[in-house]
Amino acid sequence: MKELEAAFLEESTDVEYIVTQTFPDLKKNAWLNTYFIEENKIELEGYQYKTFKGTCAPEHQRETCNTLEEAVSGILLATNSQASIDNAIKGFYFWI
Repeated sequence: MKELEAAFLEESTDVEYIVTQTFPDLKKNAWLNTYFIEENKIELEGYQYKTFKGTCAPEHQRETCNTLEEAVSGILLATNSQASIDNAIKGFYFWI
């Protein structure tokens, strides 16, 4: 397995990106109040976090953020929540 991992790294192949694009259900996601957060891997880079109100349907997308903290902060602001960002992240119902 280590040899395979090394071979992908040598070829600059982003395995996580390929797998999550092929199998979107493997993306990390969470609910915060009535908002949904989806983590999206950017090929050969970091992550972006899409937020949705109500459901994860494309027409309910609210914003795309560069950090999880930014996404949570936007949701807390939209819901007038007094929770801290750290406490909100700790209280996620799901983070798959």
